[in-house]
Amino acid sequence: MILPLGLRALAFTESISLYGGLAVFGGFVLFDTQKILHHARLAQMGQIKADPIKESVALELDFINIFIRMVQILAMQNNKRK
Repeated sequence: MILPLGLRALAFTESISLYGGLAVFGGFVLFDTQKILHHARLAQMGQIKADPIKESVALELDFINIFIRMVQILAMQNNKRK
């Protein structure tokens, strides 16, 4: 669908995907952090069972996705210099 528009459109959509994904996963980090704090407060009051490993997995996956996108962005900028 994008190929008839040329390589410039393909590079533009790739940039939107990378930077948009970076923004989305940045939002997920904020959301997951608030969720962890909320669950910690509930566990402190005794309403739910505390499970820090389960709570931290989503946050770790968000950081991995951010790292992957940052590496792709830096590699893309490095290719433009050559």
